[in-house]
This record gives sequence, C-alpha cells and structure tokens, in this order.
Amino acid sequence: YPKFQDVTDQGRYSFENNPSGFNYVISAEKDMNHANGVTTLDLLLIQSHILELRELGSPYKIIAADVTNDQIISAQDIVEARRLVLGITERFSNNQSWRFVDRDQDFISLGNPWPFTEVIDKINIADDLLMENFIGLKIKMFSHR
Repeated sequence: YPKFQDVTDQGRYSFENNPSGFNYVISAEKDMNHANGVTTLDLLLIQSHILELRELGSPYKIIAADVTNDQIISAQDIVEARRLVLGITERFSNNQSWRFVDRDQDFISLGNPWPFTEVIDKINIADDLLMENFIGLKIKMFSHR
C-alpha cells in the first residue's frame, strides 16, 4: 500500500494526487490528554449501566465506556477511569484517549458494538472518495451528549 499521512486538528482531511489502481487503508488516531473531559458523572453513568439501572443508550457510548479496551463494560472500567480522575495516572493503561468508528458502521447489536470498524479499506481505487468518514469517540466522555 502506498502510505500517505495527513495531520489535522479540525477533523477534515484530504490526500491529493494519489495514484489510481491501488488499494488504500484509511484510519484515524488521537492519543493525548486522556483525562480531558472525564468526569465523576461519567463514572456514575457507567455504574448505572453495569447495575442495569440505566442503559448508556448507544453503541458509541458503550465503546467510550470501555476504558480497559476489553470489549466489556465492568467495574474495572470504573476503577481505571477513577484513577485518571483522581490524578493517580495520566493515561489509560490499555486504550487510547480517542477511538474512531467508521461512520457507515452497521452495528449488529446496539448493546454489544464489538467488533467495530476502525479502518476503512478501499480496493483498486479509480475515482475520488468523498464520503469516507469516522465518528470520533473520546474515551469516557459522554455525560453531556
């Protein structure tokens, strides 16, 4: 695969003059400021979800709640996020601060979004691609959305 990289802070990207007839992989990543936006309210919402008192309500919020990146929402996610909120640690031990889901992702189960697509594969590109996008999810920040 030819490799092109673009860095953006606005969520927009473009790659110009890419040769046609090649396969391309599109992905996104951001791994900084893990504690930014993580609140005790997030912890309470996850606890309510675990205790089945109140569901998180969307596959995106469930992905964001998976702090430990083990494809299950459990007390361990709360413990790790609490360590971050209290300043005991500065980053998640097994996850990036942001995850990116293919905007066209069809979830088989809204309550169990795994596996989800974080990479868009395009085979033998002949035309411009204008609709390849991701939904960015800040891990553990969903209480105000």
